[in-house]
Amino acid sequence: MELLVYTSIYREKFREKHFLCENDLLLCLLEGAFTVKYEGKERQVEENQAFLFRKGVRHERHALRPMKLMLFRYVSEEPLFSSEHLVFSDTQRFRSTLFMAEKCAMLTDAARLRSHLLLDLSAQYSLEQQCRIVERERDAEMLAAEKRIRESVTKGISVASLARESSLSHVQLIRRFRAAFGCTPSERIKQLRLERAKELLMQTAMPIKEIAYSCGFENEYYFSNFFKKNTGLSPTDFRETTV
Repeated sequence: MELLVYTSIYREKFREKHFLCENDLLLCLLEGAFTVKYEGKERQVEENQAFLFRKGVRHERHALRPMKLMLFRYVSEEPLFSSEHLVFSDTQRFRSTLFMAEKCAMLTDAARLRSHLLLDLSAQYSLEQQCRIVERERDAEMLAAEKRIRESVTKGISVASLARESSLSHVQLIRRFRAAFGCTPSERIKQLRLERAKELLMQTAMPIKEIAYSCGFENEYYFSNFFKKNTGLSPTDFRETTV
């Protein structure tokens, strides 16, 4: 990769509405906003984001608010970024890298150092994209785990068996499930059992013992203690208050 031009600029509007660059050009936005149309797509670029104007692609640009920009024009055999509109999760890191690019002005090897900083931006974006993919996959796994709980909650499913089915340790499952749903698998099991028990008590005349088995409890005693602990009423009292 070779950095051809680096500059920081302030613009209230773009000098040229239509733009075609002979090299890849990364425009990093510290303040303001603009829109860009290209290849049938339109993007709005906001503060702490960047846009890659790929070489040979015609763009139409419009400033929405006055802009403070940092510009990197470069050539590279391998693409540095996987998309044009770059949204960074760690905006503090993004701004810090650009701040360091400005500080290079006082150094004799500024071009070399700014090349490394451009590569740092590329690495940050790539890492954040990979992390997003992993998080989406984790969400899918936890959705599957929650579905499994719903399907098996009345059959006495355990967190240990759920962890085995998910190929996770007990601790990993609890941490990821809490991140996805705001509760642990055990708490979710209890919620669903309680909801099912309330439905059966209100809508049927099933004996308490049968309701206990239907909700995944070993016996009526454990069920009654669980229900009273979570509602303040025994199953019988709850049924009477809702009749």
